[in-house]
Amino acid sequence: PFDYLGTFFYRYNVTKPPFNNPRVRKALAMAVDKRRIVERITRGGETHATHLTPPGIPGYEPPQGVEYDPKGARKLLQAAGFGEGKGFPLFPFLVPNQAQPQQIAVELQEMWQEELGVRMEIQPLEWKVFLHEQSRRNFDVSYSSWIGDYKDPNTFLDLFMSNNGNNRTGWSDSAYDSVMREANAQLDPKKRAEVLRS
Repeated sequence: PFDYLGTFFYRYNVTKPPFNNPRVRKALAMAVDKRRIVERITRGGETHATHLTPPGIPGYEPPQGVEYDPKGARKLLQAAGFGEGKGFPLFPFLVPNQAQPQQIAVELQEMWQEELGVRMEIQPLEWKVFLHEQSRRNFDVSYSSWIGDYKDPNTFLDLFMSNNGNNRTGWSDSAYDSVMREANAQLDPKKRAEVLRS
């Protein structure tokens, strides 16, 4: 195995309830044991991700992201009005028709059901159809990945700027856009990394 600049993640369509609620999204993320996925499924020496930007970018240390915390996830989901998963709609999880993404989807399905009482159904699609549906934002939650084009956090972080065609989530935040523009205007690499971490 060898390291490469890539992250596997999933996208929420934040224009669809209940995924328009940040507490729901965070609860689902906190209920995922990412170590279990890399140890049971991918088994290629990957490290579990705590942030969209993987380690290994010179001069940049990503901030700590969401860790596995099923108890905290249950509290968040309850605060969002879905205690023990009650009233949470069965939702499709868009995934390419490939073995490993589908195996990961099965793990997610088990974890969300076990930890939160939330049910999802796996929706495998042929690769071109999968990409088409994701780009049209015709999904609730979707399997995703991104491989960095160059060794800079921007190759990952600008994905979620409001005007980025690869955003594909419906999420938009003017403060986030502003921070990204400010960071990319910085000539001092150290200051730029600090802004990107903010």
